[in-house]
Amino acid sequence: MNAALLGDAAIASKQCINRAKTPAGKGYRFEGFAPHEQDYEPSADQFANMNSALNWMLLQPADDGVAGSSIAFGAWPCSWDVDFKLAAPLNTTVEGVFKGGKVLSLTVTPASRKSSVQIHA
Repeated sequence: MNAALLGDAAIASKQCINRAKTPAGKGYRFEGFAPHEQDYEPSADQFANMNSALNWMLLQPADDGVAGSSIAFGAWPCSWDVDFKLAAPLNTTVEGVFKGGKVLSLTVTPASRKSSVQIHA
């Protein structure tokens, strides 16, 4: 998650891929439990952290003094295609399509919040 928030697409994508390749922990009833990587088993937060990192690679709150602003594609690898819909600050929804290294569409709802979303692709 830290690499995503720092805007480092290379490290964030590598860590997400590695986390996605992590097999489920052996001997547990639910596949959502991962093997121990930090403190103790079962690790129920490994895949949740990966999900948060993916979200932040696409859309993250900006801490730039503008209340409720967001950064879109701040750490998204140019070689990855995506079609998404995510929640942003202040009851805002952002939908976008990124394909072939280009932003094909970006819709901000409500439209009055469009200026609060910065594109970093």
